Amino acid sequence: MLAFSKGKTALVTTVGNFSMIIPILVCCVFFSEPFTAKRIAGTALAVVALCFITSKSKNNHDTESTTSKRWLFFTLISFLCNGLISVNQKIYAQVSVEFNVFCFVAAAYITAAIMSFVVYFVSGRSKKVEISKSKPGKACFVSGIITGAILGTFQCVSTYAASVIDGTVLYSAYNCITSIMIVFAGRLIFKEKLSAKQYVGVVLGMGAVLCMV
Repeated sequence: MLAFSKGKTALVTTVGNFSMIIPILVCCVFFSEPFTAKRIAGTALAVVALCFITSKSKNNHDTESTTSKRWLFFTLISFLCNGLISVNQKIYAQVSVEFNVFCFVAAAYITAAIMSFVVYFVSGRSKKVEISKSKPGKACFVSGIITGAILGTFQCVSTYAASVIDGTVLYSAYNCITSIMIVFAGRLIFKEKLSAKQYVGVVLGMGAVLCMV
């Protein structure tokens, strides 16, 4: 959420989708899934794409530069967490004796809810945060419930898929489709404009994901 608030939707999602490299490497090293020359090339291409996407424009002002640094920090944290989630799902799906998708997802979201409430109350007591601005409104709850329902469904399907599909194929195909959808959504719905370098980075990123399939 912080990354989305600081930068463009297409870029946040594209960088986040590069986190597939983490579970793919884990699948290759620990579960002996194939990592062909084509997929190695895709990994290298992803690194190049990331450089294009995060490159700064010569016209950036100091305020934009600061925002860019914050955006990059939040996006990279999201990148790491997203990759670790996929790794955890894969490990559970492969080594669990009693595989139960719904219990796994329920435990994950109950834990996330507890952590979120702790952060919410701690930030609310902080002197740097105005209490009046930290109170959630109706829109917050409605959006959160809708997002939670969609995420719950997604995680159930994703966790089950991790048990029946090679991670080197699953994560590549999923991230490729997601990248394409989000780039179009960012342009058509949110009217976001990317620089020429960033467009090149997005295209290279999609190519990198396709190489992974």
